[in-house]
Amino acid sequence: NHAQAVARAAQLFAVPAVIVMPTDAPHSKRQATESYGAEIISYDRYTQHRENIAAEVAQERSLTLIPPFDHPDVIAGQSSCVRELFEDSGPLDQVVVSVGGGGLISGTALAAHRENSDCVIVGVEPECGNDVQLSLREGRIIEIEVPDTIADGQQTTSPGVHTFAVMQQHVEEIVTVTDSQILNAMDYLFRFQNQVVEPSGASALAALLSGAVKPVGNRIGVILSGGNISPEKFVELMGSR
Repeated sequence: NHAQAVARAAQLFAVPAVIVMPTDAPHSKRQATESYGAEIISYDRYTQHRENIAAEVAQERSLTLIPPFDHPDVIAGQSSCVRELFEDSGPLDQVVVSVGGGGLISGTALAAHRENSDCVIVGVEPECGNDVQLSLREGRIIEIEVPDTIADGQQTTSPGVHTFAVMQQHVEEIVTVTDSQILNAMDYLFRFQNQVVEPSGASALAALLSGAVKPVGNRIGVILSGGNISPEKFVELMGSR
């Protein structure tokens, strides 16, 4: 999602965009990003570090680095999602949102608490990729190995410095879900809501459907944060259930 946003913004302002993207990223994400005219540099997420590659490219080409989550402006931009949710729905007692590096949940928490300081913010991570959950428990940033999960948008290994500071102050808890529970949520959304949602985007709902999140109050917001999945991959995942 971040790659596509940067690529589209660059296209609108007629400036070059270079995106550092893992080789195993969904083809639909890569295709959409390239359709906006961005150049993609591929890397192996299991053996290489995206941050180092991006910093090197930015220096060599005199480019401005726009990180996917760990920057105040990126956090502010991602806050627009829950601001629109509040505008459409009115005050909410609880918001459940998926967590990768923490940009979306940080923006969500800040915007939600500006509208309702008592709103309970809950984040959801894959069970095998709970770096944020561990970090908040320990009170320091914990780095883990690249998680083996179908939720490619949540295969982060540690929260960012900026996002961690916001989450420490504004996030009530982080819960986890299994890949199987994510698939159940994707199936539910397809069957009953006519929505095709990628694994990372469905993890927040998976937490509610599985009981990992206990509802607070009467009005609960759930952010479905992405639909970047090809028909072929969707069918493959649904067939694996």
